Amino acid sequence: MLTDGTDSTDSLQTWVLEADIGSGSPLLSLKPRPSMIMFTGTLTSAAAATPVTLISDAKVGAGRKIAYMTLQYYVNGATNWATTTYIAFQDTAGSPVEYSRIVVGSNATNGLAFGSIGQTPTAVQVAGAGFTGLTGLTQGKGLVMKGDQVGTGSNLIVSGYAIVVPV
Repeated sequence: MLTDGTDSTDSLQTWVLEADIGSGSPLLSLKPRPSMIMFTGTLTSAAAATPVTLISDAKVGAGRKIAYMTLQYYVNGATNWATTTYIAFQDTAGSPVEYSRIVVGSNATNGLAFGSIGQTPTAVQVAGAGFTGLTGLTQGKGLVMKGDQVGTGSNLIVSGYAIVVPV
């Protein structure tokens, strides 16, 4: 399992060695495999409209994209969020692709929410055969979270993992 710490991008690449035995070809090839990146981040309500990077573009790498992610989150303190309606999880492209949203009003203070609780999925989560059938986010782009507007409330803590696949 990998983390979004100080590892180099190369350490996120896993490879499989394949040989085409049936063709009689002696050639072997290395093909990239999907990998997992864990992430964590804190969004303050007063700066909710400013994106917080969860996974950098460099961590995703060229020729790869985030195809799937899961998350858990909680409001870390005694004050529920107000004014901010939702938090979007999207890539870092100029016209970002949104993966999902969480409705901030559905989060109780100091309560932990997993998976789809309070989440609105988007079209990029449509499943196909394995992870390859998922539309995913933009190639080579990382993941940020940001609110629709600034608000009030205790910090929102998010953690989860993303599956990054070669394209």
